[in-house]
Formats: sequence, structure tokens, C-alpha cells
Amino acid sequence: MNSRAKICLACVQADLIESGYAYWHRAHHVPGVTACWRHGVELLQSCPNCSHPFYRKNKLLPGLTDDCGCGWNAVKPANRLLASNEEREYAIFVNDILQRNLPSVDYQVLAACYRRQAKKHGFFNGNLMGSAKLFTSIRDKFGDDIISKIDLAYAAGVRRQWIRLSTTRGQLDMPLARHLLISLHLFGSAEKFEKCLAEESLLVSSENPTVRLKEKALPESKKKAYQEKISIILEVKPGVGLDYLWANAYQATRWLNENDKDWLLSAITRDVKQKSSVESVVSDEDEKYANILKGGVENLYRITQKQVRVNISNMLALLPRKVSRERATQNSFPLVSEQLELHLESLWHFRLRRFIWTISEIARLKLPPNSSSLKLLTTVPHVARQALINHFEWDLDSMVKESIDGEMMLRNTGVSRQWEGPPGYDMPMGGNAYMEMIASK
Repeated sequence: MNSRAKICLACVQADLIESGYAYWHRAHHVPGVTACWRHGVELLQSCPNCSHPFYRKNKLLPGLTDDCGCGWNAVKPANRLLASNEEREYAIFVNDILQRNLPSVDYQVLAACYRRQAKKHGFFNGNLMGSAKLFTSIRDKFGDDIISKIDLAYAAGVRRQWIRLSTTRGQLDMPLARHLLISLHLFGSAEKFEKCLAEESLLVSSENPTVRLKEKALPESKKKAYQEKISIILEVKPGVGLDYLWANAYQATRWLNENDKDWLLSAITRDVKQKSSVESVVSDEDEKYANILKGGVENLYRITQKQVRVNISNMLALLPRKVSRERATQNSFPLVSEQLELHLESLWHFRLRRFIWTISEIARLKLPPNSSSLKLLTTVPHVARQALINHFEWDLDSMVKESIDGEMMLRNTGVSRQWEGPPGYDMPMGGNAYMEMIASK
């Protein structure tokens, strides 16, 4: 599942002595584990002699006592590199968790356990868990190099909201390796972690939500209570409509719709008018920001290796201070909104830019323009590549014989930045990156 197969050379030899055969250890393959919990040495993912990977997609793993193609064998004496203390500590914690075979835990229990333990360590802001403080503490203890080995997202530079207790499909929205690292830092041992989970589960199961609701029931009439609830929502979320109220305050909305519809509609209308009057004030920075976008957007459209789609989010990132998408596309920033609409890039134009860079790289590196080269250099879907080649009648074999000016090639296509693509190719195409790009538009 992790596209890796890892071994400890000391374990291979110990297995042969103790069991008569060597096997792949489960504890070595938990995400984030880079050291052997038993011997404290670094795990190998490939032959140390020729770098041939142990794991190959859709292939059986090799026998641990089999010779590699270069002649290397895991049983032969070899230098074993000691892992850092932090890597070994993480590996020992993971192995202890595996041996305890913990039952499935509800995400609410796990999140509450994290919050309670974080507050005990002083990681809090008021009544909330101090995620930033906890993150800083983990970085101070383990260091960027160790965390990068454990968490691939961290190594890739994805560190914003690294600790988050939001949920996706009934689970906390964090990878397993990050859960384990946070648990290790907060609890220190698998035994304490298990004990805290059991205590938190008991606290959650003993709560009586019915009694708690009765204690918090408002003494006022139902009509007044529901009106106050809707008023609070409209104050916190100005400009929302009836659809939002149905989705987020169904009971109050239904009762008022049936018994006091005039008040409900007037409250929504009044809120929309207030929102419009506030938004009608044009920001003093509108013209300045519009000029920044006008000048900076050309750099976004340059054909380089790391290209991004020129969407609203990436254009707003050019501004000196954060402006929300909602404000930028409404009356507060009319000139900014005009620039955003003018320079917004279509998905097909983005694919075209990236494919042109790929062709120019093939020409620069003097690679054959075959599927292997294209797969190596680009993630543009195969269907899209073929559509572009056919539409512009490109002869790649002839084109790559000489160096290619990507900017000139893009201009020669004659398409606009809002180009909707070749006719007949209005269809979804594979790849998570493209799904995100479509959503961002």
C-alpha cells in the first residue's frame, strides 16, 4: 500500500537463527517507520549495492535469502547504519501499538483524547487546543529531517494546518504516520495512550445528551428561541439564504416557516440588504491591487517546469495581503474582480502550457518523443496529450530535433487563455490533480 518493502538486515539473520526462515516484518511497514524497533538500524528499501528496489508494482516480493541480480544477498555480512534515537523511539512506539492490537476508536474519542492531553502539556489557547504550539513542540523535539522521513507531506513542504482535527468520512483528516507521531509526543508510550483512550471512551459513553439539552433549554417561548437562533446565524453568516438555514438549522427553520413565515423571510431579506449596503463600499486598495494583478499574472502564465493554473486562488496570492475570494469577486473590489475574470485560465489552456513545456524538455534532453518520455516528464492525461497533438497537427518526431521556444510555440497555437479545448473532448479525465484544478475554478 505504501509502495515500499523494507527490511532490517539484523532481523533477516536473527530470523534464520531463531525460526529457520526470514520473513517481511509487519512492524517495518507501518507508515513513517524508518528504523528497526529491535535492532535500531536503518531499514533498507532497495539493494545497497545496485539500488534495485525490493518492491515492484504488481510483482511478488523477493525471498529475503535470494540473491539480487548484482549478486548481493541480505544474509551476507554488511555494514548496518544506526538510525537516530528519534527514529528508533518512533519505531518502538509503533511496534508496541501493533502488539496491543487496540480496538477501533471513534474519531470523537480520539480527538477528545488529543485535546485533553495537549492541554495537560500546556498546548492550549483559551479553551481550545493550541495546535500551533503542539506543532512547534514536535518540530523542536524531532527536527525537520526526522519529521520529513516520517511524514512525506511534511517533506514536500505541506506544513500549513499540519495538525487538524477536522473529519473526512468519519475519520480525522490526517495520515496514519502523523497520528502516530502526535500520539508518541503527547503520551510517550503505547501503554499510556491505550489507558487514556479507554478513559476518554468511558467519559463519552457516560454522557447523557438528553439531560444536557434539558439543562440548556431556554426559558423563553419556542418562537422567541427559534427567532434568536436564526438571528444569530444571520449575524455570524451574513448573506446566507433559506437553503443554508434548511441545511444548518432545520428544526428552527421548519417551525418558523410553518408558524411565523413573515418574520423568517423579512429577517433573511433584511440581512441581505445590510450585506449589500456594506459591500457597496469600494475598497481604497482596489485600483492598486488590480494593477498588481495585471502585472503579476503574466509571470504565472510563463512556461516553466513548475507551472500552476492561473485560477482565482493563485492570482489572489500575488496580492500583498490576504483578500478572500468572496470579497475579491464582489462589490468591494470591482477592478480586482474584473482582472480576475479577464485573466482566468481554462483547464485546457493549462494542459496546453504544460504539454508544450514537456515537448521543449524532450527536445532539450534529446529524448525520443515516445510514451515513456512523456510519462517521465508530464502528468497531463494521455487522452489530453493525443487530443492536443491531433488538434494542432504536431509532428513530434520532427519538432524535437531542434530546440523549442515554448512561449513562441504557445503563441503560434493562436488559442486564447480561456480556450475550451479541442472539439469533442469535453469529458472528465483521470488524475487527482485535475479533479482539484476543476474544483478550484
